Amino acid sequence: MAPKVSIIIPVYNVEKYLRRCLDSVVGQTMREIEIICVNDGSTDGSLAILEEYAQKEPRILLIDTPNAGVNHARNIGLERMTGEYFLLLDSDDWVEKSLCEKAYAKARQTEADMTFFYFDMETFPQEKRFEHEKYSTEDAVQDVEKVDFVVWHWTLCWCYLWKTSFFRKHGLKFREELHTCTEIPTVLKAAILTNKIVTLPEVLHHYRYREDSLTGKKDHPRFLQRPAAFSLLWEDLEGISISEACRDSLFLGKWISISCTYYDTLFPKYRRAFLASVRKELLPGEREALKRLNRKEYEGFKAFMDYCYTTNPLKKIRWWLRHHQTYQKFRKFRKVIKNYFIPKSNDT
Repeated sequence: MAPKVSIIIPVYNVEKYLRRCLDSVVGQTMREIEIICVNDGSTDGSLAILEEYAQKEPRILLIDTPNAGVNHARNIGLERMTGEYFLLLDSDDWVEKSLCEKAYAKARQTEADMTFFYFDMETFPQEKRFEHEKYSTEDAVQDVEKVDFVVWHWTLCWCYLWKTSFFRKHGLKFREELHTCTEIPTVLKAAILTNKIVTLPEVLHHYRYREDSLTGKKDHPRFLQRPAAFSLLWEDLEGISISEACRDSLFLGKWISISCTYYDTLFPKYRRAFLASVRKELLPGEREALKRLNRKEYEGFKAFMDYCYTTNPLKKIRWWLRHHQTYQKFRKFRKVIKNYFIPKSNDT
């Protein structure tokens, strides 16, 4: 009998955190699962820990490969999985033991291709925890809102339960040339192709933000891949019809992400190279779209989030302030790039 859920875990040099991750999946309340651990050439004690758990737990499939990156490991897991649905889990994170049971029930009930669940974030070594606010709706996210939901919120692959037949029908895979921003092309393409995304308003995943990980190293030159990730998305979308509104959401999401998440936090010595990367990776029609962006269009982009967000007045004020700060960073970034590759005569 095929498992209901496959859990794919790429593993690379995480001996300090791996046991907590594995304990959280082995102890799932849903028993009909398979756990696919892909060791991506670890040089610490991670492989020994995986072998120890695989000997005791028959549901663990251990695959040992030379180091080729997290997306290569994910793709190996996708090829070997047999579950009706699947999860992707980073090996330094952990999940609630009810995750599979609750997400599977929600996905089956709604017939969704992507079931989003909430997560909190724990920083290391400070060990501070931040919980993301929840939407006040459990309704399905549809139409252009799907893209706004994903591009504005989570292009992360590990906060969704994925329907295997949907993923394979569209030949979705992870781009192995990416070493940062690894999920962007795949998750956004899925958001465009899916018929339905639903939200499960419970914190079921615990994300560990490590300063010694690639994600935590904002001075790492691999962060220059951020613009390229969106170019690969456009390459993947070739031949797929998308609306102008959807395209504009992707453009705006890209620029807000670049300006607020990356340029604003990069070490100064990498900023000029980052701008060169941005200019190199401009997409067809993007230059014109960037010129005409203004506050009104920005407000329209986030209108969906304002609509479905909490009705608590205090939290709504905090949410507005967060948006306002993001917009100010976006305006600042536009000034930075104004003379870099946008003609003065056409700038707004």
